[in-house]
Amino acid sequence: MEQYLFRMPVDEGLNLVAPTTTEKLAAAIFNLVDGDWEHLGRYLPWVEKTTSVQDELNFLKMMAQQQIEGKTYLFVIEFENQIVGTIDLHFINPTNGRAEIGYWLSSAYTGKGIMTRCVKKVAAYGFKMLELNRIDIYCDVENVASAEVAKRAGFDFLATQPDAERYHDDFHDMQQYVLLRRNFMEG
Repeated sequence: MEQYLFRMPVDEGLNLVAPTTTEKLAAAIFNLVDGDWEHLGRYLPWVEKTTSVQDELNFLKMMAQQQIEGKTYLFVIEFENQIVGTIDLHFINPTNGRAEIGYWLSSAYTGKGIMTRCVKKVAAYGFKMLELNRIDIYCDVENVASAEVAKRAGFDFLATQPDAERYHDDFHDMQQYVLLRRNFMEG
């Protein structure tokens, strides 16, 4: 098991861990992504650009620097001592108390409620520790599973943004979900 900077339990066997910037962890994440390209690459444009362990290591280092600057918090999702995905708070705006959550999960672990529980935990972290007032989730309109995660985690549908993202040589409509601190129910 990889050594992490800290571990935040979500529930039995499920943890969010602050990643280290080691080649060992970068290789583990890269291999997970590379082995699940069809599932992850459909809606995540960065997948096709991540072609080596070094790419993943560079990403981890960039995220660590952004965390120092208070712009991003990245967590590795660990389920039953296995790395199964990541989740992050990004575009953190302390002045306006806002951030976005982004996430991905290996297809071998979908359908178990893992991501919904992780989104709730990261939202709690954002509201309590970072004193955020609002957290948004954006997902492709065709990514029904991601939209369901947002809804099950207590986020409300706000809008569909036409042609909001460009990837795979085409523009994609994105759904926006929002959760306000006053509406957040932990658990």
